[in-house]
Amino acid sequence: MASPAQSPVKLLALAAGALLLGYVGAGIYLAGLDSPTPPLNDTSVTFKPGSATGERLGCRSWVADYDHIVTNADQTVVDVDNVKHGLIFKACKPYLTVQAKHMMINTLTHDFSASGTIHIETAAPDMLHKTFETDAATWSDAAQRLVLPHKSTIESGMDMPLTVGNVTLDVRSGQLELNNVAGAVRIK
Repeated sequence: MASPAQSPVKLLALAAGALLLGYVGAGIYLAGLDSPTPPLNDTSVTFKPGSATGERLGCRSWVADYDHIVTNADQTVVDVDNVKHGLIFKACKPYLTVQAKHMMINTLTHDFSASGTIHIETAAPDMLHKTFETDAATWSDAAQRLVLPHKSTIESGMDMPLTVGNVTLDVRSGQLELNNVAGAVRIK
């Protein structure tokens, strides 16, 4: 038995249904092309010029003004550019002033490392005025130790500056370790 021929209305309805289904599918596809991409998973935070402070129990550890900061989401690691008016405290009193091109600071431990042009001066009025020029420094707050691992120039009021291969300053004891020394220095 031969199958009955489909009526033209039925064929037209099937064609219209297929066209409608294709139209809706194409609309959904094209709508997806216009959706914005999800935001990048960049959780860094950027700060413009300002001031930062490291606190110890009972008093400040250090303070510094800066031009630009980029930090991770929980702000435990901070990259700081163009540090000016930095100050390291000893026994809650200003001890050293610091200027640096770049610093990376751990806000949990209050440690930092500095790079680029670095200028450090004694700030305590009862100390002999000294300046340190170098291009790298690290500060350990727990040990109260400043390390200048690269060549440094120290001005202490003598005719010639003292040039050293590296310097370690123990802020608690005042002990200063110098290696590869050339030049003159006034200690006290």
